[in-house]
Amino acid sequence: MPRTFITVGVTGPGGKGGDDVVALLSADPECRLVPMNEGWEAQGGWTTEGVPDLLIVDTGAALASSLEELLGDLTRSRAAILVVAPDERYALEAHQLHVCSYLTRPLGPEPFSQALDWAKVQIRRRSIEEQSLRLLVPNDAGGPRRVARERLMVKSHNHIHLIKLDDIDWIEANAGYSWIHAQGKKLLLRGKMKCLEENLPGDRFVRIHRSLIVNIDRIRELQQVARGEYHAILGDGTQLTVSRSYRGRLFSAFGKAS
Repeated sequence: MPRTFITVGVTGPGGKGGDDVVALLSADPECRLVPMNEGWEAQGGWTTEGVPDLLIVDTGAALASSLEELLGDLTRSRAAILVVAPDERYALEAHQLHVCSYLTRPLGPEPFSQALDWAKVQIRRRSIEEQSLRLLVPNDAGGPRRVARERLMVKSHNHIHLIKLDDIDWIEANAGYSWIHAQGKKLLLRGKMKCLEENLPGDRFVRIHRSLIVNIDRIRELQQVARGEYHAILGDGTQLTVSRSYRGRLFSAFGKAS
């Protein structure tokens, strides 16, 4: 039996995808097709552990005003998304939504295979990044539990950098990526800011803006600016914006640290 590398769900109008998509997918020995019933989205399937690695969304002849409207909450899924459409009408929006691939009919075996291979690359990367933020160790009962990791594993080209959390100065998010600033270095980590925020120690790393996380030990002073915002000045002179919606978190963190 071939090894199953990824699980794939196919959905579209009526909860089903085209027969051509299913046939092409079935030809790949590393994929396992999982059933997608019509009520899957309404049941909140994108938030469960059982969500497929890859979602192939067949738009059919849909005439929705936007791809985001068609995808709905699927864009919040941890799955990679491959869109199959009758034409290029949603191509630009697919890029903006960070869809891994966008194919138009008629589907050929070679373009589909290339898109599937690219999806596998994305899934591998996501798996490495998720593992880099979690460490499982045995607890007293013999089962696994998650503990704070003291190093962050960041893959860059052919290298894997192991960064001590204490060396991280601040983190910025940009279009689905995160830039790690550590001791004068700037390293790219694919992944959402929310995932980083949830897995970094909250007593040291605080989100101060929708696109910024800072190591509070690096903050030298706070300067109040207009409209209730602050600037956090780091030891090296870097100036970061503390937005009004996140300033309470920072003040709370300083209160706990004092």
